[in-house]
Amino acid sequence: MKTLADRQKWDREEYFQFFSHYGNPFFTVTSEIEVSGTYLLAKKEHRSFFIYSLHKLLTAINAIENFHYRIDRNGDVVKYDIIHVSPTVGRPDGSYAATFMEYSPDFETFEKTARAEIERALKGKGLMLKLENDHDDAVFFSALPWFSFTEIVHPFYSAKGAGNPLIATGRLKKQENGRIIMPLSISAHHGFADGYHAGQFFIRAEQLMK
Repeated sequence: MKTLADRQKWDREEYFQFFSHYGNPFFTVTSEIEVSGTYLLAKKEHRSFFIYSLHKLLTAINAIENFHYRIDRNGDVVKYDIIHVSPTVGRPDGSYAATFMEYSPDFETFEKTARAEIERALKGKGLMLKLENDHDDAVFFSALPWFSFTEIVHPFYSAKGAGNPLIATGRLKKQENGRIIMPLSISAHHGFADGYHAGQFFIRAEQLMK
């Protein structure tokens, strides 16, 4: 469900107007977070770290109001109650598909949805883009387990309706003290969010995964 933002009372109206004139109004921040707890739990329970970590990142996103805003196809600013996720799912041949997974605070429910989408992607070919996959109420997510990174640049499309945050994770690194670290990047529309909100995302994500 979404609601139309009251632009006269919205505390980010000035920021939104300012950054909306930019050719690319998105900013990107990359950091490292500790994920030792989630990694060890997934290993102990013989579950997917990809699904476990994705659920916790989505929980962190949903906890921050600024990441709920979007620009709809009419150019209006709207706020979604719940933010879902559209992750890419890789196949053994190196190709990938775009999927959509509904968020649920209950991990078991989310895991069931995620596994069904992963299975669908593995059986298909190409991007598998469909109208129902074009969700404004989602964040876009990519896991890049082959390498670590300190910076990432996403492709952006010029569309009337936009504003979805983009999240990426990289290869896990085990430190000498046993801590497991993961690079994490978020890109967001600067009219909706600032570095402060990105920082809150990193803090919450690490609290959930540490």
